[in-house]
Amino acid sequence: MAVFNRHHYLPYFLLSLGIWAVWSVFMLYNPEISTTESYSRGIVRIQALLLPSLLFLFFNPEFSQERNPLLPLLVGSLIGFAFYLFHVIADAIPENATLPTSGAIWLNWIIGSPLVEEVFFRGIVLKQELKSKPWWLAILISAICFTLFHLPSWIIVQHQAPMELLQNASSILVYGIVFGLIYWLSKSIWATFMPHAANNLIAIIVKHFQKKRSTTPNTMHCS
Repeated sequence: MAVFNRHHYLPYFLLSLGIWAVWSVFMLYNPEISTTESYSRGIVRIQALLLPSLLFLFFNPEFSQERNPLLPLLVGSLIGFAFYLFHVIADAIPENATLPTSGAIWLNWIIGSPLVEEVFFRGIVLKQELKSKPWWLAILISAICFTLFHLPSWIIVQHQAPMELLQNASSILVYGIVFGLIYWLSKSIWATFMPHAANNLIAIIVKHFQKKRSTTPNTMHCS
């Protein structure tokens, strides 16, 4: 394969990985833009996948053809709601938990990043791999690419220890496989976007509640 093959996703994936790695270095020296509530972080993260996706779709317009989104959106919403019920049953979501109010969090974690990640990793990578490989191998490859994209900020900015890095990478890999299975069955990124967004929203709610609880001083009541 040529160094740059405009009809294969690999050069575009390397471009997205490079953009996010460079920005991760920039965030390392500018901690104020590395937080979850940073609009800059969210915008660059989205563009790191959006720009390569648009370039790929420019040279390969057939990949932009999507089925009517209404039914996939309904299916995805039901799957996302099932994710929520699972967390409720597992008692992972406290009753007094609240929705995030930061626009940056909604832009980056709940709407923007899940959408562009589904466009690239399922709508481009997985779709292309399914043309030449067994479904299980195509899903695994797309999940691995999905996982690799998350590594720069974990390694460069957060300095995650090997075991923490392995744990987080394993978790993302599993989610990549789950979203890949949903795409393989539905043939639509809209069916994968909804559970992806729902999962991120649940994670943000739980993380915010745990952080709030850890910063609340303990009080002792005497009877």
